[in-house]
Amino acid sequence: MARGFNARSAGLSPDLAGPVSVALAKSVERLPGPYALPSGCVFEPKWDGYRAVIVRQADGARVWSRQGTDLTDRFPEIAAAARRMLPAGCVVDGELVALDSTGRLSFDRLLRRLVTTRANARRLVREAPASYMAFDLLAVNAVDLRMQRWATRRGRLESLAAWEPPMQLTPEEVPCGPRRRRLVGRVVGGQ
Repeated sequence: MARGFNARSAGLSPDLAGPVSVALAKSVERLPGPYALPSGCVFEPKWDGYRAVIVRQADGARVWSRQGTDLTDRFPEIAAAARRMLPAGCVVDGELVALDSTGRLSFDRLLRRLVTTRANARRLVREAPASYMAFDLLAVNAVDLRMQRWATRRGRLESLAAWEPPMQLTPEEVPCGPRRRRLVGRVVGGQ
């Protein structure tokens, strides 16, 4: 664990203190219908980014990759925004993204941030700024929400913060008509 970081100070259980295991998306040939799961389905966009979990505790915030790597020093502006916007004791699942000079998603720009040295990280904050697209709330007030219905977690995520760049809330999409064909990404059961 990184020096000076104490997720336990926010009362988080060890499996939520970071790194955090997350559910992974899987590829399917066809999008399921809106009622393929007993409580329905919601579709979210697939970002050209890097999966990351933010753990916000009393004395700061950490950004963790799904592989368990601490990315906080690579994305200090995201950690700073999390400290400013999120309450202590929450864990948010989402994706780090970067835009190119035309405003399009650019995994290459994001990759530059991931493979840089600590010394270059601050410079790259200006040259290749990142954003965080939040799509799930795993804990709030140090209470594990992972067994709650997705719709409940989503509602709590939406009201958790005044979402603004660089931390944004990913839009959810409900399939209907021709619009459904343009959706790519996670299928989230309403469980």
